[in-house]
Amino acid sequence: MQRSREHKRLLHEALTQLKRSKRKDYYRSVLDVSKTASYDEIRKAYKKMALLHHPDRHSSASAAKKAKHERKFKEILQAYRDLTDP
Repeated sequence: MQRSREHKRLLHEALTQLKRSKRKDYYRSVLDVSKTASYDEIRKAYKKMALLHHPDRHSSASAAKKAKHERKFKEILQAYRDLTDP
């Protein structure tokens, strides 16, 4: 019984790590940085993308474009947070 619980726990940990790894790969593609990117490279990429897609920059755009840039900006912010969180 104890072994079964331990195996389930280990499997859960492995699946969690796999999901986290895939998410980080996706977020690296959002910021267009390599797997070996340093903190400074991630920060520079974030700033570049954030300036490009910041909602305030598109205040005169149509509602659809504003929404698109807002979604993209949120995704960029989440990518930065996830990739810089140790």
